[in-house]
Amino acid sequence: MASLAATYHTQGRYDAAETLKKRALNLRREVVGEKHPDTIRSMAELAVTYHAQGRYDEDEEISVKVLDLRREVVGEKHPDTISSMASLAATYHAQGRYDEAEVLHNTALDLRRHILGEDHPHTTQSTMYLASTRESLQQMRSYGRSVPSSAVAQDRNSEEPKLRHRFFRELAQAMSFGKGRSHGS
Repeated sequence: MASLAATYHTQGRYDAAETLKKRALNLRREVVGEKHPDTIRSMAELAVTYHAQGRYDEDEEISVKVLDLRREVVGEKHPDTISSMASLAATYHAQGRYDEAEVLHNTALDLRRHILGEDHPHTTQSTMYLASTRESLQQMRSYGRSVPSSAVAQDRNSEEPKLRHRFFRELAQAMSFGKGRSHGS
């Protein structure tokens, strides 16, 4: 079920993916419990689908829970926890909450450098995401301290955050391909 949901997600069939991901999550909660790594992964995958749909508030709600659970279950320095930080930072970025995104991206980058090394594709990805967030912060500050809420709302509904995410993901994959490494989230 989870594999079919992932296929639907890859195909852009987000409604079908969401339905299956919710079913898989509910089954995992029932069978292995809320704190099992498979259940937490199912939660994270549902959040990714919400993000792809532009449903950032729902994505955030789940992503915060996923990060909290992973910190509790596997610890702050586990690669899954670090990925959860990066995912939540991407959500904050998409919501126009650049200060919060910067803090999480910076933490994820520091941990990835320490745990995975400077040349790991995930470290490179974190570097790019942090640069993107800092660029957005700089642009926001160049407009002045207050950005009209309509501008943030317009940015949330635009394709730009999705395109930027895809660009950085593909760039990181291309960089890792050249080094003979596989890429994960």
